[in-house]
Amino acid sequence: MNRRMHKTLAAVVLPVVLVGGCAEFTDPPAAVVAGEEITPEEIAEPLERFEKTDAFSQRSQQEGAGTIKRQFEQGYLAQLIRGEVFEGEAEEMGISITDADIQERIESIQSGFPSEEAFEQAVVEQGLTLEQLRGLIRGQVAEEKVREQVLSEEGPTDEELRSYYESHRDDYRSTRASHILVKKRSLAQKLSKELDKTKKKDLARRFGELAKKFSEDPQSAKQGGDLGFFSPGQFVPPFERAADKLRIGAISNPVKTEFGFHLIRVTERRVTPFEDVREEIAQQLSTGEEEAAFQEFVIEAYRDADIEVDPRYGKLDLETQQIVNPTAEDVPGAEVPSSPATPAPTGTPAPTPTS
Repeated sequence: MNRRMHKTLAAVVLPVVLVGGCAEFTDPPAAVVAGEEITPEEIAEPLERFEKTDAFSQRSQQEGAGTIKRQFEQGYLAQLIRGEVFEGEAEEMGISITDADIQERIESIQSGFPSEEAFEQAVVEQGLTLEQLRGLIRGQVAEEKVREQVLSEEGPTDEELRSYYESHRDDYRSTRASHILVKKRSLAQKLSKELDKTKKKDLARRFGELAKKFSEDPQSAKQGGDLGFFSPGQFVPPFERAADKLRIGAISNPVKTEFGFHLIRVTERRVTPFEDVREEIAQQLSTGEEEAAFQEFVIEAYRDADIEVDPRYGKLDLETQQIVNPTAEDVPGAEVPSSPATPAPTGTPAPTPTS
């Protein structure tokens, strides 16, 4: 059975108490998702490992061992259920989840740790095995691919994207410039006069020489003052205003900023092509309507999966997709717990280890 996971292994599962002790082989399933069973052992084994970690000891001192166990149990079961739901949806949509997808995500997570050993220790601290982590990640990848396909039908039209691009072209322009930065106005004026007397064909070379010799911006000085391309808002306003007024190849008079005095030379201008910023614009135009549409899809997917949860673990809240404790309204005579399990953020995939 495949399982899933997302960011920060430290939050991978919110611990919880196994009501009634260790599950027997003959116990009913912890949950059934579209006919697939999640066994009590799948919850009990990682919980047992988690109980042996320092993280469990620390949290137990703050909130009590029973509360932490119950949070783990409900949180982990909710993650397994979510993975099953989205893997089922991916299969129906013809979306494949390959071993390469899983390995790529594992390597991405592992890169956030100083060593492979540190990564593996983080997995252990969550009560998981590497195989269980791979299962959780498989569910996460399935959800991401399903989400992408669902939202591709909800996003702005191509016409809307192009219209936004045309009306905001200035946001996508960039300028390449070089500068010489000095602290004293007198030196800036001296260098400006020298450049004024330089022949046009020698100007680029001479500007670079002076930048290397006098500029107090060490990084650009090494490149003859070259700052590369920059977009609006990247540098301080006085610098950008002066650069905007310059013709390509022209050099400004000394420009004062909080860093000193600049001599600026613009060398190139360009506008980023529409296709290169298409996704960025789509994200800008996206609204809460897309998120609402996806959440509606998720709830319907959960309903279609005909999920059954063993009452000893709690009940499934369709709105948050979490396993929660029953209330007096759910079970006549039930006592509302004083410290209910803390659900993971609504709609988010299970966490994965980070540094």
